[in-house]
Amino acid sequence: MKIRLSLFCIALAIIACNIADAQIMQSMHNGASAQSVYQPVQGDLLSPTTNGIPGRLWFETNLADQGLGWSGTYFTIGGKTRLFEDRFDGRWLLESQIHYNVSEGGGAFANIGVERVFSIPAAEADVSFGLWYDYNGDRKEDFSHTFHQVGISGKIKKEKWDLLVNGYLPTGVQDYSYGDPLGLDCFVGNEIVIIPGIDSALSGFDVTLRTRPRQLAGVNGYLDIGGYGYNSDLIDSFGGGKIRLGFQGTRGMMVNLEVNQDDRFNTTGVVGLGWVFGQNAGGRGSEYAGLGRDLETSVRNDHIVVFNQDVVLAMDPTTGAAYNVIHVDNNADPAVENGTAERPYSTLIAAQNLSAEGDVILVNSGDGTDRNMDAGIQLQNNQRLWGNGQAILIPIQNGEFFELCTNPLGVTPTISNAGGFAVVTLADNNDVAGINIDATGAQFGIFGNGQGTSVRDNTISGADSHGVFLSGVTGDVNIARNLLDNNDGSGLFIRNALDTTQDIVIEENIATNNFLDGIQMRNYDPASLMILSNTTDNNLRSGLHLENYANTTGAGITIQNHTSTDNASHGVHMNQGLGSFTLVDSNITGNNGAGLLLENWQTADPDFINIATTDEGTSTISNNGAFANIQIFMSNGGERAQVNIENQTLSGGVRGVAARIEGVDGVGARTTLGINIASTNEIDGNVNDGINLSAINSGLIEATIGDEDSALPMTILDNAIGGGNGISLVAQGINGQPQGEIQASIRNVDINNAISRIIVPGGTDLIVPTTGIAIDSSGNALVGVDIKDVAIGAPGAAGDRTTQRGIAMDFSNNGSELINRVGIDDVTIFSNTAIALDTGFDTYTDLTVENSTLRSNGPQSVGGRADNTPFVGGPTVGIDINAQGRGVFTGQFNALLPNLPIEYGFLTQVSDGDLDNLTKVTLENNSIRDFVLNGVDISAQGDAQMLVDVTGNDISNNGAGLNNHPADNPAFPLGTTADPNQLFFLDGLNIDALDDSTISTNIVSNFFVDNFERGVSLNTFNSATINAFMDNNTFFGNDRGSEDYTLPRLGTGIFEGPRTALNTAGEFAIEAINNEEFYIRDYESRIFVNGDGDPATLGGADLPADTPGIFFPINAGVDIFGFPVAFGTADLNLSMTSNALQLPIPDFQNFAVPPGDFTLGLDGLTNGFTGPFIGVSDTGFGATIVLIGNEEAFFTGQGF
Repeated sequence: MKIRLSLFCIALAIIACNIADAQIMQSMHNGASAQSVYQPVQGDLLSPTTNGIPGRLWFETNLADQGLGWSGTYFTIGGKTRLFEDRFDGRWLLESQIHYNVSEGGGAFANIGVERVFSIPAAEADVSFGLWYDYNGDRKEDFSHTFHQVGISGKIKKEKWDLLVNGYLPTGVQDYSYGDPLGLDCFVGNEIVIIPGIDSALSGFDVTLRTRPRQLAGVNGYLDIGGYGYNSDLIDSFGGGKIRLGFQGTRGMMVNLEVNQDDRFNTTGVVGLGWVFGQNAGGRGSEYAGLGRDLETSVRNDHIVVFNQDVVLAMDPTTGAAYNVIHVDNNADPAVENGTAERPYSTLIAAQNLSAEGDVILVNSGDGTDRNMDAGIQLQNNQRLWGNGQAILIPIQNGEFFELCTNPLGVTPTISNAGGFAVVTLADNNDVAGINIDATGAQFGIFGNGQGTSVRDNTISGADSHGVFLSGVTGDVNIARNLLDNNDGSGLFIRNALDTTQDIVIEENIATNNFLDGIQMRNYDPASLMILSNTTDNNLRSGLHLENYANTTGAGITIQNHTSTDNASHGVHMNQGLGSFTLVDSNITGNNGAGLLLENWQTADPDFINIATTDEGTSTISNNGAFANIQIFMSNGGERAQVNIENQTLSGGVRGVAARIEGVDGVGARTTLGINIASTNEIDGNVNDGINLSAINSGLIEATIGDEDSALPMTILDNAIGGGNGISLVAQGINGQPQGEIQASIRNVDINNAISRIIVPGGTDLIVPTTGIAIDSSGNALVGVDIKDVAIGAPGAAGDRTTQRGIAMDFSNNGSELINRVGIDDVTIFSNTAIALDTGFDTYTDLTVENSTLRSNGPQSVGGRADNTPFVGGPTVGIDINAQGRGVFTGQFNALLPNLPIEYGFLTQVSDGDLDNLTKVTLENNSIRDFVLNGVDISAQGDAQMLVDVTGNDISNNGAGLNNHPADNPAFPLGTTADPNQLFFLDGLNIDALDDSTISTNIVSNFFVDNFERGVSLNTFNSATINAFMDNNTFFGNDRGSEDYTLPRLGTGIFEGPRTALNTAGEFAIEAINNEEFYIRDYESRIFVNGDGDPATLGGADLPADTPGIFFPINAGVDIFGFPVAFGTADLNLSMTSNALQLPIPDFQNFAVPPGDFTLGLDGLTNGFTGPFIGVSDTGFGATIVLIGNEEAFFTGQGF
C-alpha cells in the first residue's frame, strides 16, 4: 500500500511539472511575460493597502463520537492567505490550522501547508498542488502517542465540480504496540495481555469528487462523494467510501455533515459548524465564481488517521488487579532468571519461594520431564498453578473468560514429589490447571484442607493413596477435566465438606483404574453438588461412591451424562443421604455389583430421586452383575424415599430393578419407598427378575409400574433367563410391628420371559418355570396390587420365550386379618397357568379378575371353536386357586385326593374354630380357553372359607387332559383297570371343597362351551360345604371327551383306537358330587403308589406292576386294610335357574352320610330339567341363596 501511495504522489508531481512547462511554453510563444489571472477581490480580510497579502480566516467545531481515526469533539482556528505569484502565473498560498480536542484526555493537533494554484482559462479550471505537514498531539486514549506526517494534495476545480486528491505519509515512529499485535502471545513481563495495545499512524490517500447541484445553489451547497485507503505495518490495508454534504450561509456560516464506511473503523462520521471571514465570506454565490477560488479551505483530513487499541490486561475478578504471572521453565538460564515471560525461573522451588500471595505460577513444558520440578510445591493463598501445554480458560473482568495463549498441543509440564506428603499442597483459594502430576512415591497427588479449591485439566496418577484428597474444605470446589488414573486409593476423595454455602462442581473428569473408587465423597453438605459428564471405569470398588449427605439447604444432587463401566463393585453407589438427587443421561454398564445402588437414601416431600433421560440424551443401565441394574436398599426405621425411573434401558443384569425395603426389628416406625417405573423404560434380558420389589418386616412399598396414558407399553421381555419372574412383588412381616406391605399399580406393560433352561449334559435340558407377575405375602404382611392393561406371554410360545405362569400369588399370613387385595383387569395372558392363587393359614385374600383374556400358550392358543386338533404342550390351567385353612388333623385318612388318575390318601382336617383363611374371588367378563387341564380350578382345604363370584365369563375348549397311556403319563400305573383308550379329561370350571372348608359361589351368565369333561364340576370331600347358585348360564358341546373319542398320545401324533367326529352331545354338562372321594370313575384306581409311581401297600412295600386297582368300600369308615377312614359328611347346597343346557342331564350324586346332605333347589323348569335325583334332597329354590347371602354379609363384616 505504501509503495502504491508513493507512486501516486510521484505521479502528482510529474503532472504538476508538465502543466508548469506547458504554461512556460505558452508564455514564450506569446512573446510576453506571464500575467496573473488573479485580481484582488474586495472584502479580503487583509487588504493590499496594508501589506499586500490578501487572505481568509475561519473557526469551527467538529462533533464526532467516532471519526475516521479519531474520536471526540474539537475546535479549529484556521487561515489561508496568498503569498506571491510566480512568473508562470502560479499563485502561492499558505494555509494553517490548529485544533484542540475538548473531549476527556484530548489534546492539540495542527496542519500547515503551501499550495501553488494556476488557472487554465480554456478549460475554465483552476489546478493546484500542495505540500503539508501535520502534527498530532491528540493523545486521547491511554495507549496513545504523538505522530507527525507529511502530505501532498492535488485539486482540479471547475464551476460545477472539483476533483480533490490527498496523500498522507506519517514520518518518524509510525507504530507502537504492547504485547503481540497478532494476539498469539499473551504474556508480557509478568502480565497477561488479552488485547494488545496498538497505536499506529496510517499511511493512505483519499479521492473526492465535489459537485454543486443546482438544487443546493440557493444555500451555496455542495455534495462530496469519495473513497479512501489506509494501512501500516501493524494494520492490514483497508479501504472505504465517504459522502459529505455542506452549506454556506449569507453571513459566512458553514455547516457540513460527513459519513464514512470501511471494514476497519466501520461507520464513522462528523458534523461541522463554523464561520468564515474574508473574501466573499458572506456573499451568497461567492463559491461559484468560476475562477479565483483560491482561498477555499482545503478538503483533507484535519487529524492524522490513527488506529488506536488500548492495552487490556487480564484482571483477576476476585481482586480487581491484573494477574501477576511467575514463569517457570526447566530449560531456562538460571543466571538471568527473574520470573518474567522473557526470563523465567528454572526451578519450581524458586517460583514457590519468590512468588507472593495471589500470583500465578505458570510452568512451561520445558524438556517434558520433572527435572528441577521434582520437589512438589506448597501454594500460598490465592495462588494459581498453571501448566503451559494445555488449553487453560481463566476468569477475567466483566464475568468473562479468556483462553491463555498456552500451547494446547504441546507437552504438559510434569511435576513430582517422590517420598513427599503431596505433590501439590493447597492453601486457600488455589487453582491448579494443566499439570501432569506424577504422584509416584507421594501419598497424594493434590492435598487440600483450606478454602476454595479448583483443580482443572490435570493428569494425576500413581499416588500411594488418593489422587486428589480434599478434607474439610470450605468455599466453592471445582474439579474439572482431570485424568485421575491408577491411584492406590480413590481418584478423587472429598471428605467432610460441610460448608453449607459452598458449591461443588465435579465435571468432565476421567477416573479409571483406581484401587478404591473412581470418585468418592463422604460426609458432605454443600449448598449444591453438580456431578457432570464424568467417566469412572475399571476401578476396584465403585465408579462413583457418595456417602452421608446431609442436604441442609435442600438443593439436592445432580448427576448428568455419567459413564461408569466395568467397575469391580457398583457403577454408582449412593449411601446414606437425604434429599433429592437426579441421575440423567447415564451410561452405567458391565459393573460387577449394581449399576446404581441406592442404599438408605431418604427424601422428604416434595423431593424425589429422579433417574431419567433428557429429550436430547440417552440412558443405559445394563449388564450389571451381582445385584441389579438399579438396586434400592433401605433398612433404617422411619426412612422414606420417592424414586422415579423413566426412559432407561435396563437389560442384561441379574435384575432390571430391585428394591428391598426393611423395617428394623422392634422399631415401630415404617420404612417407606415410593417408586414409579414409567412405561418409557425397557427392562429386557435380565438373568432373574425384570422387576423385584420386596417389603420386609415393617417396610412399605408404594409402586407404580407402567403408565396407562403412554402410547406404547413398557416392555419387560426375555428376563428370567436363569429362572425368575417378569415382575416379583414380595411382602413379609413379623408380629409386634407394622406389617410389611406393598401397594402397587401395574399398567400398560408387556411381559414375556425367556425360556429358562438347566443344561443336562447328555440328557434333556430341564425347563425352569417362570412367572410373568409373582406376588407373595407372608407373615405379618399385606399386598394391594392393581393390574390393568397388561400382556403376558405370547401365542404358541414361539422362539426362545415362554412364561409358564402368567400371574402367580402365594399368600400365607399370620392371623393379622389384613386383607391382601389383587385386582386384574383387561389383561391378556398366554401361559401354562394363566393365574394362580395359593392362600395359606391365617390369610385373608380378595382377588378380582375381570375383562381379561386367558389362553394356553400351546399351539391350540390360536382361538376359535375346538376341532379334532390334539392338545400338546404339557399340562396347563387357566385359573388355579387353592385356599388352605389351618384346621385340626383327625388322625384318620381322607379316602382320596380329587381328580387324579391315582388318588392318594392323606390325613383329614376339621375346623379349629378360628377364622384363619378367608378368600374372596371375583371372576367377571373373562375369556378362559384352550387349557389342557381345568379352565378354572378352585379348591379349599382345612377350614378355609371362600366366597366365589363367577359372572359373565366365556370358559371354553378346556380339559383335553393327558393321555393315560403308560408311556405318556407315569401317574397311571401299569396295572390300572382303566381302558387305555379312555382319557383323563377335565372341566371348564371345577370347584372342590375338602376337609372342613366352605365355598359359597354365584355362577351367573357364563358360557361353558366345548370343554372336554364338564362345563361345571362341583365336588365336596370329607365334611366340607359348597353353596352354589347357578343362573342364566349357557352350556354347549361339553363332555367332548366321551369314551368313543380319543386324542393322539401326548407329543407323538399317533392315534390309538377309533376316532369319530367331534362329540357335541356329551353325557354331562354339569356335575355336582357330594363326597366325591367315594365316586369311582373309570380311570381311577384305589391303590397307593410309592415315590416311583409303582403300586405299593399302605406301608410302602412294592406290589407287582400288574396289580389291579383295589377299591375302598363306599363311605364305610375303614379301608381294605382295616385302617380308619374319615366318613364323608359333606354338604352340597345348589340352586339353579334359567340355565341353558344342550342336553338336560346333569350328574348329581350324593355319597355323604348324615349329617352331610346334598340339597337342590330348582326354579321350576327354567333349567330344562327337573328332579328327583337319587340321594338329593329338594329344599326349595331360595334356600341356597339365603346361605350365600349370609356368607356375603359375613365377608362384608370382615372388611371385604
